[in-house]
Amino acid sequence: MEFDAPHCPVCGELAHGSLEQVPGLALLLFDEHGKAEYEGETTMFWDDQNTVHDENGRVTLECPAGHRWAARQIDEEQFAFQCYGDAVQLVEDAQKLGIQPEDLDEPVHDAASQSAAATNNGGIDEQIAFLVEQFGVDETRRLLKETATAQETPSDEE
Repeated sequence: MEFDAPHCPVCGELAHGSLEQVPGLALLLFDEHGKAEYEGETTMFWDDQNTVHDENGRVTLECPAGHRWAARQIDEEQFAFQCYGDAVQLVEDAQKLGIQPEDLDEPVHDAASQSAAATNNGGIDEQIAFLVEQFGVDETRRLLKETATAQETPSDEE
């Protein structure tokens, strides 16, 4: 499963869990007058566990430091299908408006720069995940070795 905001907005750590609700039956002891007290034991119904969602359908995530935030769970197949249909319609709209590919160069560049900045700000785990997605595991491994070698090589300025 994936989330649109897997990192804590306060400390930057990855979430380590989602907030869940688990129903339980708190056992009671009754006295001869019908007055009840809690017995001190609760039977939990683990099979009825549910993830907590807010009014917008977002999941509540928590980082190891205890910070909580809302994040949308991404259904990749549904998202891809929806985006594909929307993209087809948008291409048709752009063609009707007479928009040429070069007309979108600047907005595409701006969006890519923002995405790259967000990936870089997400830390090494997001950077490597991005590189693997773009180039595959073997090429990412080669890039890591090349980067490490470049750091070991003294520059001409030193």
